Amino acid sequence: MELAAAYVRQRHPVGALRVLPPSPPVHPGQIQAAVPAHALRVSLWALLCLLVLSGVPSWAHPYHTSFAEMEWNSEVTALEVSLRVLPEDLEQALSWREGRAITLEQDALARPAIQSYLSEHFLVLDDSSTRYPLLLEGYEVAYDETWLYFTVTVPGNTPLTLRNTLLLDVNETQTNRVQRLWRDPGEVLVYTASARDHRL
Repeated sequence: MELAAAYVRQRHPVGALRVLPPSPPVHPGQIQAAVPAHALRVSLWALLCLLVLSGVPSWAHPYHTSFAEMEWNSEVTALEVSLRVLPEDLEQALSWREGRAITLEQDALARPAIQSYLSEHFLVLDDSSTRYPLLLEGYEVAYDETWLYFTVTVPGNTPLTLRNTLLLDVNETQTNRVQRLWRDPGEVLVYTASARDHRL
């Protein structure tokens, strides 16, 4: 120990040593972040940008759309429709209409609720505003999409209009597209809140 003390005195003469005063006690409320405030703001902004670029969470979908393929069956004079929708939007619309929670996969009332909803929001009309009956043939539910299959019986050689207001009651930015398979593929009918009727 004395050898060590002598070494210290030799390396650091007493006059050269600087004795620091004891630090005052620090209370929890006096603790400050070592990172400057502007650096924290920059870091938070960078984190926000990273989250945006990495994509939205799986439960959110920024686009509210549906897509229908419509075929004319001349043998039975009926329009055959395959309609793709977002399942959570359809469940919300049905639940609002029925006044109770509707689950597409597990609810026995889902099928009649879908039939009634389509009959109100997917209307095939003639020039005298006659509505032609719609019949739900079936549907398939997947994680990210639901397909509805239905027919609309109409007379042949009659000018018809389709009024499509599907899911506008859920989201006013809803866009519904209809592809008529007997027409050019580029001729897609686009339905929005401000364009609800189109000639078939």
